[in-house]
Amino acid sequence: MLRFLKIVFVTVFSLILIVAIAGFVLISQVDFNQYKGTIIKMVDKSLGRKLTLGDIKVKASITPMIEIRDVSLSNASWAKDEKMISAKSVDVGMALIPLISKNFVISAFRVNDAVINLEETSDGKNNWTFAVDKEAVDGFLAELDTVSKNPLKAGEKG
Repeated sequence: MLRFLKIVFVTVFSLILIVAIAGFVLISQVDFNQYKGTIIKMVDKSLGRKLTLGDIKVKASITPMIEIRDVSLSNASWAKDEKMISAKSVDVGMALIPLISKNFVISAFRVNDAVINLEETSDGKNNWTFAVDKEAVDGFLAELDTVSKNPLKAGEKG
């Protein structure tokens, strides 16, 4: 009986390890930099602020992790500081099992070396309240829907 349990444990552990390695290999084949323009355009249109993104790459970890370097969001036009938020990097973790069915679920979100400039005027206006453009967000969601209906295969570039 002990030998049977050992075989079951080794088999289950091996399968989990194989799925994790296969997931990492598949995700590392996708060039996430191809989505920068779409993300930047959506943020610019919907928030009225300029988003800047550096290099996007997959980090080796137990769960798939995307690292976005040199991230910043411009401040309100009246604000003292040019950038509302800047970070050396942002790590976004993805749940592995939902990826198998083409669902992107964020399992972790980490901002590294961030500077956040929050400002408020004497009349109560602040730089962290956004006038969101609903039409721009709806347009972006329609673009995402198109991408999800025509998903890229691993290794394909734009």
